[in-house]
Amino acid sequence: MYVSWSPSSAQATSNASSAQTSLQKTQQQISTGKSINDASDNAALWDMATSNYSQSGAVSAVMTSQQGMTLPLAATSQSAVGGIANTLNAMRNNLIALQGGGDQNAILQSLQAQGKALSSSVSQAGLNGVNLLDGSTGAQGDNFLVSYGEYDQGGQTASVNVAAGNLVNSAGTGTFQAAKASGSGAATDLTALTANDLSPGNIAQTLANLNAAQDQLQSVAGNVGAFNNLVGQAYNTNATSQIDLANATAGVDNADMAEESTQMSAQNVQQQLAVMAQGIANRSSANVLKLFQQNAA
Repeated sequence: MYVSWSPSSAQATSNASSAQTSLQKTQQQISTGKSINDASDNAALWDMATSNYSQSGAVSAVMTSQQGMTLPLAATSQSAVGGIANTLNAMRNNLIALQGGGDQNAILQSLQAQGKALSSSVSQAGLNGVNLLDGSTGAQGDNFLVSYGEYDQGGQTASVNVAAGNLVNSAGTGTFQAAKASGSGAATDLTALTANDLSPGNIAQTLANLNAAQDQLQSVAGNVGAFNNLVGQAYNTNATSQIDLANATAGVDNADMAEESTQMSAQNVQQQLAVMAQGIANRSSANVLKLFQQNAA
């Protein structure tokens, strides 16, 4: 006769296994900092957290694009427009000074240097091959990522088209290269003024054409300023969205480290007691078996 199974031993084994499982789960939560590590922990909350992580990744990608291209391009373009406006004002002052009897040769040299500065300012306004001031983006302009929306945009990114201006280009047809006021007899290349442009018969026309170019620059400045404001606001909105997503996700799956640490200490004790109980139950079963064996003998 023999004893093959003991209820107390089986219960002790089950308790020890359960204590070990609970301890392992708590240790995982502490090591990852998350209360929900997979769908088996809580399918609904896991799905919500996974969706938040996915959306956060998409928003982060848009922000990276903005940091690497859109924001610096907008800032560079706006700075260039400001410098160009100052150069045109200086050129206008030179023309007015010449009309007042200034030294034509000295003023011509100054104007020619300022004309080169116009070309340089436009060419240096580009970033990574994109320039909003030289007409290279075409009539439709370039697309720039500004946002991503999981729900309001159907999980799609949103872009903005910008075609700021065509001030100076390689074909020689830019606003400053063919400046012409309404009713003017001929256009003026402000980037390469000549003595003829400053002659008594032409200086009034040159000044009128420069004034027309300044008016056109105001439109370009408005486009660039609006673009700069738009991408700045979009970036701030994306940053806020990232914070909101992080907070929402934290509320869903972040573990309470103090609570989990306390629980792990208790579970360690519980596991130790369960192992001890299992050992006692096994020894009791062995003693009963030995007793039966002795009686059988």
